[in-house]
Amino acid sequence: MKLLVCLATLCSLAMTGHAAAQTAPGAPVGTPPGTEPGGEGPSLAVPQFGAWLDDATIEGRGVGRVTAGVGYWRTVGGTQTDAPMIDAGYGVSDRIYISAFVPFYRATIGGQSMRGLDDLYLSAKFVVKNAATEGGRFGLAVSPAMEILSGAFTSGDRVHWALPVSAEVRARPVRIYMTGGYFSRGALFGGAALEWTAPTASVVWVSLTDSFALETGTDLPLPAGDRHRVDIAVGVAHPLNSRLAAYVSVGRTLSDVSAGGASLGAGGGISVRLSRSTSAH
Repeated sequence: MKLLVCLATLCSLAMTGHAAAQTAPGAPVGTPPGTEPGGEGPSLAVPQFGAWLDDATIEGRGVGRVTAGVGYWRTVGGTQTDAPMIDAGYGVSDRIYISAFVPFYRATIGGQSMRGLDDLYLSAKFVVKNAATEGGRFGLAVSPAMEILSGAFTSGDRVHWALPVSAEVRARPVRIYMTGGYFSRGALFGGAALEWTAPTASVVWVSLTDSFALETGTDLPLPAGDRHRVDIAVGVAHPLNSRLAAYVSVGRTLSDVSAGGASLGAGGGISVRLSRSTSAH
């Protein structure tokens, strides 16, 4: 049985105030792809979960970000460590930001160990309204993405698409952003994050995401209660200088962990801001 879920990168939830760290804009959130190695046993109904959480802000033309992180997850079937997790992005205009998320995993699941390239995500964020640069408090963006699942975790179609739509509200020192959308492999999702910027410029945040599985992975019926997965995470990011920021995060699945969630997830890393100017946005 293969369990297809969206890659869990709690670090990607640290999409904090841009003066501190926009650590992984547009990276997916949730719990890592888990697997119970295939065998001759009966087919099981497997929910197709997926979630995505992002803000509606970009830093502008010519500004890029490279984030290197590490993530750890503990599930019912085993553990997984992703290292390194690389997120790289670039503002091609004041309204368009393109990014790629490339993680490498080491997993021990069902007594078996494996490693390799994890799920890849390529995305482009189109900002309809940027609250950070247009003097307002509200932002809106859409971020179509391509998902390329790891060959180690699925024997079916590997390439899928996602359509997240994000809204943002600012009331300094608080910011709230929400994302909802659809994964083409069969998942609806929604999530929200609340962040607070401290006088020290550190940004503290908490997030909640909910994914609903439209597809179960087989033709077997699945109870409605098992089609939802809810995850919570908290974290903090702090600017080290005008170009560097560090972040840490921790979280877990609030719904039934046996349905593919994580009893513990933790992450951390460094984000580097690349531009011709060293001034913070």
